[in-house]
Amino acid sequence: MTHRPSLTTRLHAAAAGERGTAALEALRTAGKAAYDELLQADRLRDEQIVAEISPWAAPPGVGSQLLAAWNAFVLQTLGEALLDADYATDHRTVGFVPPATYEHAFACLSAVAEWIDRARQARVDPGYDLAAQLDLPAQLPDWVGSPGQSDALVLAVSSLRGHIDLALHGLEQVTVPAEHAADLTRLKQTATQAASAADYATSLHSSGDNPSLAEVIRHNLAQAVRLWFEVGQLAAMPRLLTMRPADQAAAHPPAQAARPPGKQTVRPTEHAANRLADQAADRASKQTAAPRIVPKFAPKDEPISTAARLDLAAELVRAAGRAGADNRIDPVVSAKWGGIEIQVPSSDTSVQARLTLVAVYARVLGVEPIAEQPDDGDGSYWFKAKGRFNNCKVEAWAHVDGAEADA
Repeated sequence: MTHRPSLTTRLHAAAAGERGTAALEALRTAGKAAYDELLQADRLRDEQIVAEISPWAAPPGVGSQLLAAWNAFVLQTLGEALLDADYATDHRTVGFVPPATYEHAFACLSAVAEWIDRARQARVDPGYDLAAQLDLPAQLPDWVGSPGQSDALVLAVSSLRGHIDLALHGLEQVTVPAEHAADLTRLKQTATQAASAADYATSLHSSGDNPSLAEVIRHNLAQAVRLWFEVGQLAAMPRLLTMRPADQAAAHPPAQAARPPGKQTVRPTEHAANRLADQAADRASKQTAAPRIVPKFAPKDEPISTAARLDLAAELVRAAGRAGADNRIDPVVSAKWGGIEIQVPSSDTSVQARLTLVAVYARVLGVEPIAEQPDDGDGSYWFKAKGRFNNCKVEAWAHVDGAEADA
């Protein structure tokens, strides 16, 4: 995008209230150095493997270079995808984008140069330590609701997935210290959660343009990108896994945690760790619950279409928000087994916050939350709210592992 838009294009853009992307295209061109930095980082990772240097024992500059290069690459990829997806959507206004898309693309592309600079500093200074300078892992710019965002995210996830797989593979090429094995497992589980959300959303996206699915698709794609952005940083500098605050170092269950075959259902008070769940439910009960909605779909046992269930899922999430749900937590929403599943992620979410959110969903559904324990005795459990919303089966759940439960 270097040519001057035609008069017809400018007129169409003016009628649509769109903004010219000359500044964004300049940022895009300058930011392409991020791809060179990623190549340099990949070479460095290979050199570390050949030298049999554990990522946990590498000099600070190594992890800092890998992390900064990854962040620059992700931000450049997202910024370019936002522009390209909009151009592809409406060829009449190539060179212009809606204001919200402009804002989001600018937030991504304008941050690339700083990460490129940090990657280059780390390349020449083995002692350069980003962890001593910044609060890591860094966060992506806030998502700005914009037209065509799902199309942009589909483009982005296809680029990010392969690099995450390579980064995680690299961690296992050198013997992992025993004390860090659990950290690596949690990191791989978070990557699996991101991949599941991306696969689900891209499958829905490929089924065609369905307005009732738009928010579910966007939500799951954004969740995948956010998690992969974090995983890439932690894979680059794995010592961050042991430096993170306790409420952020919780285990990351896979997107669809396996339900063990012999499990028992217990009341929360029957397990010492579940006292937290009782407290969460008590606090949620004091909040104003959303009004129950009169059923408007099918009779209780009649199948409900996937589109209708996803529409209901979006309505349920909004109802939970009105009932006091923490809007900083993005649950993974999916239509399964003829109903709706709401998974509260463990990534960057404290046990207390997870249990409280499930308790809010229980209030909306008009049920009592329960804890389900496996028979293996490791102390882990699933905290669930099971009920019906507009005659559709719903299961909202969060996982708490044994170490968290005993804390």
